[in-house]
This record gives sequence, C-alpha cells and structure tokens, in this order.
Amino acid sequence: MRTFIYIIASVIVALSLLIFNEASPQGFPNKSLLEPVVINIGQIEQLQNIPLDQIKTFSLEQNFPNPFNPQTIIRYSLKKEAQVSLEVYNLLGERVVVLVNGKTEAGWHEVIWGAAFYPAGVYFLAMKAGDFSKTRKMILIK
Repeated sequence: MRTFIYIIASVIVALSLLIFNEASPQGFPNKSLLEPVVINIGQIEQLQNIPLDQIKTFSLEQNFPNPFNPQTIIRYSLKKEAQVSLEVYNLLGERVVVLVNGKTEAGWHEVIWGAAFYPAGVYFLAMKAGDFSKTRKMILIK
C-alpha cells in the first residue's frame, strides 16, 4: 500500500512540474520539486457575472474551502489594472509562497494554491494592490 501511495505522489509531482514549467504570465521559476503548483486562471466571468465597469472596489475573498486540504481557491477583484502582490505567510510571519507578483488587469481573478507539501496549520494570505491591502486567515488541515 505504501508503494502505491509513493507512486501516486510521484505522478502528481511529475504532472505538477509539467504544468509549473509551462510559460505563465507571472514567470514562476521551477526552483524545487517541493514548489507548489500555482495556476492563475485569469478573469472568472462565468463565476462572477459582473461587467468590468461594475467592479467598484478592490477585494480579496475568503479562500474556499477553508479549512482546506490539499488545495484552496483564492479569488480577488481589481477595479482597475494594478501591481498586485498575493503572498502566504505562516504564523511566525515568514513568507512561504508568492502566488502573484506583477501587473494584473482589472476584473475577477482566481488562484489555486496547492499546499500538499506544507505542514498543517494557520496561514495568512496578504494581498496588496495599489493603496488596497487585505489579509485573510487560512487553515490547512492534514
């Protein structure tokens, strides 16, 4: 049984690396086998049927699900194009991953954080976009 689990885990890591190595708008480098897979889906019009001119504020939604294992969905909106920083911190205040770091167009956006290789615990999601900043608490369970 243990061998089967290792095989499945190896396949998941291999597939993650294939996705992670693809050119992404953020230009994430592949630094380690333990790097999370981060996929910026872009505008989520089918989830939020709100025209761009109707988005009046910057916002950071609570991640879903929360608590989560092994991945969670993070949604945010921008009323206009902005330099966006979306980072995850542990309870010690150490940055554990940068999910988004760059200029992002207006609209609804979604990021999936795969946290399978991180320890269970409380994490903080911090977003900065222009003058806007927001922090959300996330709980990873194992």
